[in-house]
Amino acid sequence: MFQFFIAKFFYKNYIYNLSKFPATFTSINTGNGMKNKHAKSDKWFDATKYPSITFISTKISKSANGYQVEGTLEMHGIKKQIAFPFTFSSNVFQGNFKVNRMDYGVGTMQGMSKEVGNEINLDISVPVIKK
Repeated sequence: MFQFFIAKFFYKNYIYNLSKFPATFTSINTGNGMKNKHAKSDKWFDATKYPSITFISTKISKSANGYQVEGTLEMHGIKKQIAFPFTFSSNVFQGNFKVNRMDYGVGTMQGMSKEVGNEINLDISVPVIKK
């Protein structure tokens, strides 16, 4: 879980048409100090070389159950196009999606790393405060 990140939204015609979400590894909190340290190490996310994960949207559209966002997810120095559904209610964006960690070069398939599933579920909950 990332406890701190800054998100920027650009609002026009009652829809957020561009957003940027950088999450820094200094705020990662798995609930276990050793796991936090391991996740930041060069064997996983290599937080020294790649200090953040960033998502920049390119398109947001209305869907039957809320919205669909498309954009670029950059993790571990690798950029990939992704799309996922989200909702916006009570000033909170919520969504989830899955990524394959191997597509981003996170971890290996050796040692204990092979015990971790390749698919990572990412849950997003972003409260919005108007400035």
